Amino acid sequence: MEIADLSMCSGCGACVACCPAGAVDFMTDKLSRRIPEIDASRCINCGLCVKTCPINQEYFIPEQAKGKCYAMQAKDREKITGCASGGVATLISRHIIEQGGHVFGCRFNEAVELEFTECSTLEDLETIKGSKYVQSDLTCCYQQIRKRLEDGKKVLVIGVPCQIAGVKGYLKKEYDNLLLIDLICHGTPPIEYLQDHLKKYKKEKLQEIRFRDKGGFILTLSDRSGRQIYTARAKRDEYYYGFLQGLTYRENCYKCPYASTKRVSDITIGDFWGLNKETLVREYEGPISVGIINTEKGEALFERVKDSFIWEERELAEAVSGNDQLNRPMQTDLHDRKVFCDYYPEVGYDRAFRKTKAYKQTVRKEKIKYCLKRTALGQGLCRLWKK
Repeated sequence: MEIADLSMCSGCGACVACCPAGAVDFMTDKLSRRIPEIDASRCINCGLCVKTCPINQEYFIPEQAKGKCYAMQAKDREKITGCASGGVATLISRHIIEQGGHVFGCRFNEAVELEFTECSTLEDLETIKGSKYVQSDLTCCYQQIRKRLEDGKKVLVIGVPCQIAGVKGYLKKEYDNLLLIDLICHGTPPIEYLQDHLKKYKKEKLQEIRFRDKGGFILTLSDRSGRQIYTARAKRDEYYYGFLQGLTYRENCYKCPYASTKRVSDITIGDFWGLNKETLVREYEGPISVGIINTEKGEALFERVKDSFIWEERELAEAVSGNDQLNRPMQTDLHDRKVFCDYYPEVGYDRAFRKTKAYKQTVRKEKIKYCLKRTALGQGLCRLWKK
């Protein structure tokens, strides 16, 4: 039995979590993508995995149900230290926990795995702050999400759209106490790519991995003592630049059905790229988020938390103009993509990426420039070049 078209599989894990016989598990293909596989000796042919898979269902919010689009930024910047943008997810999460609810979001563990976790205290929230440009694993949390809902607790799940669709597929019914936030997603590289890229730092026992710093796309690693052991702008890092160029995603990301204004959650959030700041009527400092209200439940939540934000209504078209993934799936250089996919199974992430034009034309040059700037001779050459 085939669960669904595997080329569209997002690895959400709903099929694995729902199987009553434990017959479905993930296998990893040659590109390190997690793909569900059925153990025929354990399968009871109940068909639950097929009924659960979001590929086989449509969970989009009807267009006519859509609400408003907002530019948003937290008033209290101290509460969102470590956030990548305007702090929308963090402040909504704080509100849910202060109401006695539970928040499910993703964090890195000591093995550099990005896993979902349950947050029930404000201290827990610190572990899930910030952008993480890699695929996370929600499988372990599906049952806990249902349990909290059945216990009558308020539950907030924050994830990329395919994961939110996975939650809907797993639960199979609406819950008044469930709130869903989806992130505007470019695509998700398998976690093995990041692990391979960072393997030389594992001995340092990484405590923190950050993809955004000082408002910019900067990869920063810190050890358990808080000491910064690596930092590089995206154009100088093989993993980060491969992500930004869209060369390293799962195959389904390039034909993602959720990359449009048709959303699957109560509220959609992300960076408000394309925002015409000259027309803003409020004063903002630093990055600004977009908040798109998709349901009445989302509108009610916004009304409860809006006093924590500087906000104003904007046209949805403005957000779409600056966020391509509200309009279409990620597009990439197909030749570079093929080069990476051909080499990765044999040589690993970094060496495969170094075969691409993206590396040769950008990352390699940025690395050379960086090294030159760190030497007296290089600084002199840089001054001559500027003249």
